[in-house]
Amino acid sequence: MKQVIYAEFASHAAAEDLRDELTATPEWNVDVDLIDHPPEIEMEALSTANTSARRGLLSAGLLGAVAGAIIGLALVWPFGLIGSDILSGVLLGAVAGFIYAALFGLLMGSANPSRELRKAADDTPEQHTLLAVATYDQTTADLIRSVASARGAVRIQRSRIAT
Repeated sequence: MKQVIYAEFASHAAAEDLRDELTATPEWNVDVDLIDHPPEIEMEALSTANTSARRGLLSAGLLGAVAGAIIGLALVWPFGLIGSDILSGVLLGAVAGFIYAALFGLLMGSANPSRELRKAADDTPEQHTLLAVATYDQTTADLIRSVASARGAVRIQRSRIAT
C-alpha cells in the first residue's frame, strides 16, 4: 500500500531543505513533490506518484473492456459481420477496448493531481509550501513524519492509497 505524507511548511526554505535531503538519499526510495502555491498545482513538475494516472488507467480500462466486449458481441452475434464464434468476438472486443481506454485513461489521469493531493493543497494556505512524499514502506513513512515535524512542519497529513 502506498502512503503519501503531506507536510505543510510556513517557510519555503524549510520545505526545500527537506526535499533536497530526501531526494539525495536513494535508500529512502521516495517520490517527493514541492508545491509552492498550493491551490495552484503545476502538473509539469509533479511526479507520477501524486497524479491520478493509475486510477485513470484502471477505471478507464475496465470501462473500455466492458464496452469493447459489448461491441465485439454485437459484431459477431446479431450482425454476423465477423465470421467467428461469439467468445472470440467478445474477447477480442474486450481486449481492444481495454487497451484503447486504458491508454486514454492513463494520459488523462497523469494530467490531474490525485484526489488526496488536491484535498491537501486546498487545505493549505497560499503563502505556505506543501511537501508531498510518497513511499511504500511503513517505517519510512513514520520516519518522514517525525523528520518533517522536527523541521517545523505546521501540519502533517497521511494518506494510504491502495496500489
